[in-house]
Amino acid sequence: MTVVIVDSMYFYANFLPDNVYVLSPDAVDCAEEIVELLVRNGHRRIGYIRNEPRTEYTDLFQKSLAAALKRANVEFGPDRIFSSQIRSWENSLDAAVQLTRNSLDEIKALGLTALIYKSAGGALVSLRVLKQAGLRVPEEISVIGEGERSLYRYLSPQLTVSSPDYGKLGCAAVDIILGKLRPQNHNLFFPHTLIERESVRDLNFVAPHP
Repeated sequence: MTVVIVDSMYFYANFLPDNVYVLSPDAVDCAEEIVELLVRNGHRRIGYIRNEPRTEYTDLFQKSLAAALKRANVEFGPDRIFSSQIRSWENSLDAAVQLTRNSLDEIKALGLTALIYKSAGGALVSLRVLKQAGLRVPEEISVIGEGERSLYRYLSPQLTVSSPDYGKLGCAAVDIILGKLRPQNHNLFFPHTLIERESVRDLNFVAPHP
């Protein structure tokens, strides 16, 4: 029997038998897309809030994020990574709110201009926390997360996200099950699409004087 694990946060690289395939979003691609957008928009003081449980995917994303920022000559040390041990059964949205609230002093002291959330849902629920702390989005701090929902374009501000291509992932899973696709690599990774909206400010743009 052919088994396909879809949207996996674990890769099982050393355990996969010949009949099992693991399909995951591409963490490296996601991190590089987000860094490219923020750097292109003039952001040099960037923080990361990991509001999801630790997995192989989140570890790879954080490592890739640090590597991409280093290549862009953007400082990114432990003081800019806001994380705690989130258990798999805990609420990641509550974790985003708590991590943001607990990190407000450091965010302000470092003068961060952008926050990357591990999930777009975490970014969404943190907009209110930032606003209550006097940090307007995107005027004073930009926010971006991973994962797309149709409601994100109706927010104020509309949320910028990096979204996995679940259409391609789903089609590949069906083709593997039907025997139409037999990849040699049993770990398959699928790219993201960056959806630019209002929650990321372009710091290169200077509004004209009235």
